[in-house]
Amino acid sequence: MTFARTLWRVLAVIGASCALAIVAATALNVISRGFGSPLPGMIEVSELALTLLVFLSLAYTEDEDGQVSTDIVTSRLSLARRRLVLRATSVVFAVLMGMIAWVSWGRALQSYERGEVQMGLLSWPIWPGRFAVALGFTTLMVALLLKGLTGPPTISSGSGQPNL
Repeated sequence: MTFARTLWRVLAVIGASCALAIVAATALNVISRGFGSPLPGMIEVSELALTLLVFLSLAYTEDEDGQVSTDIVTSRLSLARRRLVLRATSVVFAVLMGMIAWVSWGRALQSYERGEVQMGLLSWPIWPGRFAVALGFTTLMVALLLKGLTGPPTISSGSGQPNL
């Protein structure tokens, strides 16, 4: 599981770096517009960077319990039942993410083989973003599956304090 967590952190750092790329691309574009000549392809760069930011960070966010959640129902359950519900829902969602990942990989491969591009000022390849989506769903599936099979590292008691 250490390898998986290391991979998720590396992907999350790459995703976070894309946030900086978006800021830099936007700033450069604004500055260049001030001189009357916007930089071509900045929208495409930002779109790809945003895709990488979101999808490469999915597994890390799941592993760190960084997603928004509510516990209106589960907070009323015993700790043992809460663990069981979390494990079961993790497995169910892992299966769902696996199906989405399967379709995403197929679509990414088709996009690559066809040389699919986004038409605009530049012909920008779409396949890198499609592979990022597939990788993101795959790593999220693995994170959910590990959580479902091994259980969460900690679980909230409902009082806002984590319990082991």
